[in-house]
Amino acid sequence: MKFIKEKEEIIKWGQLLNQRRLLTAKNGNLSLRVQDKQLLITAHDSYLGFLEEEEILLCDLEGTLSGSKKEITTESNLHLGIYKRYPDIKVVLHAHSPATTAFFSLFDSLKSFSFETKFYLSDLQIIPQSRPTVIDVDPVIDALSESKIVVLKNHGVVAVGGSFKEAFGLLELLEEQAKINFMINSGKLGS
Repeated sequence: MKFIKEKEEIIKWGQLLNQRRLLTAKNGNLSLRVQDKQLLITAHDSYLGFLEEEEILLCDLEGTLSGSKKEITTESNLHLGIYKRYPDIKVVLHAHSPATTAFFSLFDSLKSFSFETKFYLSDLQIIPQSRPTVIDVDPVIDALSESKIVVLKNHGVVAVGGSFKEAFGLLELLEEQAKINFMINSGKLGS
């Protein structure tokens, strides 16, 4: 199976993540469950804003690739662990959203300034990271039982959902709220 339509969808959302500046260059990765025990996932060192079909790899839940010489993303253990634990999850997005990453490098909590934030981000958890790749995936996977989005302190964000639209919406909402929190905090700092 070639999963042409699904690969086109991954390419579209990678471009949108890049256009909205939720990730840049070769950071971030994404995946889509295409069958119960198979997923499409981006290759290591892929530029998501300019993804090509051969950079989207088919693998099983153990990370065994099907018909590709490319290397799977270094965050594959995170993606695979999420899909194994949560069979209803169809999409995993990992981005390095700049405002969110910067905000949580300085602060430990986000104030909610909209009803949407209170509803969708009220259980947001921040998981400390000390490496460029998530080594200990269990705390992140556990945190996803409370919220469909988790901050990786000093690293980025992971959002999951039943669709790209759902996961993307969480990334976008969190990025907006991080910017609002920065604006409010900078006003307090200036007085």
